[in-house]
Amino acid sequence: MMKKTRILLLGFMIFGISSFSSIFEVRGAFYYLNVEDTTSFKLNVRSYGSLQIYTFDIEEIYSGATNWTITLIVKTLMSSSPYNITLQKDPSTATNCLDFYSKPEAICPLPVNDYLSSMAAAVGGNWSYNGTTLIYNNTATGILKLSTYDTTTGIITYYKYTSNGVAIVEASTYTPSEPEEPPFIPGYDLPLLIGFTAFISLGLIYVMKSRKKSEFK
Repeated sequence: MMKKTRILLLGFMIFGISSFSSIFEVRGAFYYLNVEDTTSFKLNVRSYGSLQIYTFDIEEIYSGATNWTITLIVKTLMSSSPYNITLQKDPSTATNCLDFYSKPEAICPLPVNDYLSSMAAAVGGNWSYNGTTLIYNNTATGILKLSTYDTTTGIITYYKYTSNGVAIVEASTYTPSEPEEPPFIPGYDLPLLIGFTAFISLGLIYVMKSRKKSEFK
């Protein structure tokens, strides 16, 4: 039975340096998670022209014999729902690569370079890697996917899904300088749309009043 833990990496601080007791060692390399259940991060996600801000809250982490299961709550302005990420402690045994578009798997174990290289080699096919970027390139279907992860936290910082050169989904790290809640109506600028609606409404009120006056003459 898998043991439930609120924090996967049981650590202690020595002179300000975090030391972890749950590091998984394989083939001379160390694969571990550098996150806690209080971690929260945001991404700008543009899908089919519509831009939204997604907030990811890491709620719980389960540590099994061969994998980690991370429960996240993904939030938008209109919804909030949980989903799970399952990560192999030994990436050389992986049968699927991390895929932000279909999971979405927004976290990669550390060290990112070593984990991605071992996982891509195990899965093979159209998967490869370059540094901290996981690459899926299917020339037969024209689908290209790029996933880049932070070297310190393992959290995804950039994602792009293209089909025959057309961007379908693109995600990047949210920065405070960007608008907190972008418009949810694709193809329109919300302030302009509101202003245009108000103008039409005022015009209709004027026409109705004008008609009433003419009826009493």
